[in-house]
Amino acid sequence: MYFDRQQQTMGGVIRYAATEWPDRVAIYWEDRKYTFAEVDRMSEAFARGLVAKGIKKGDRVGIWMHNHPEWVVSWFGVSKAGGVVVPLDYWYKAGEAEYILGHSGSRGLVISEPQLKVDFPQMVKEIRPNLPGLETVIIHGETGDFTSWEELLQSGKDISQEQLTDVASSIQRDDIDFILYTSGTTGKPKGASLSNYNVIRNAWDVGAQLETTEKDNVLVPVPYSHCFGNTLALTMAVLRGAAQTPMLQYDPKAAMEMVDRYKATMHHGVPTMFIRELHAYREGAYNIDSLRTGIMAGASCPYETVKAVIEEMKVNILIAYGQTEASPVITMTRF
Repeated sequence: MYFDRQQQTMGGVIRYAATEWPDRVAIYWEDRKYTFAEVDRMSEAFARGLVAKGIKKGDRVGIWMHNHPEWVVSWFGVSKAGGVVVPLDYWYKAGEAEYILGHSGSRGLVISEPQLKVDFPQMVKEIRPNLPGLETVIIHGETGDFTSWEELLQSGKDISQEQLTDVASSIQRDDIDFILYTSGTTGKPKGASLSNYNVIRNAWDVGAQLETTEKDNVLVPVPYSHCFGNTLALTMAVLRGAAQTPMLQYDPKAAMEMVDRYKATMHHGVPTMFIRELHAYREGAYNIDSLRTGIMAGASCPYETVKAVIEEMKVNILIAYGQTEASPVITMTRF
């Protein structure tokens, strides 16, 4: 596959999708449908706001929230502003977030209001005195002492299209696009620095194995803060013109219901998710005929589980092995 220059940067990928499939659904979220054109416009406005706040090329910006459409907007928006995304898992405690934000030198952070018993604003208040470099905290939802989503968008209206175009033209495919912290084997987590093209090429090749097209819809129960979510689901879907349906909180019955409701054709997950879904599927009356494939990864995949998913759920699941530093997939099965 030949990628023109636009498709070699993360910001360019969403612009390309908005040009190729402007009115096609990019994200299903409850009763809302976001088109590729909308996600492109929203991420552009978000990028303008970041530039207005002083974010420059190479600056680190953390994203610390559950799977939301705003996570997707932030992912592309930070990249369009020339920033480097630093994803944080929503289950992190304050001290874990403090270490990663401090070690990465993050100047910005995107969070959500308290949700599902996770109080992001309170934890940020606790750790911010120890993070003098953290200049901007943007919150989606209840504002508190932080910059609201709306305030950020408003501040970006003074940034011209020419300014944003200049930023875009300065971004190269080998520039670092995001730093994902991985636990490794000893000591503190290590930041794996991945370039635009590392992520894009890996997502594209995985999409080829899955035979992904614009007719697909990927159920995303895995967190966007992990490369399983942000590369193999989010980026892969946008590259191929496919929709994605993020899950705010994983539950096996809810996963089956969402496949039925949104007619998901693909489903990524760790083996434990599929084991739990097999039980739910056997006990319930779910129509998952739309589901054709997906990726099982993240841990050893038991033969019996894979066999049951293929034979009982009629899902031609593929197995992937990788590591964060490899963007992440190293090898995977074929149909």
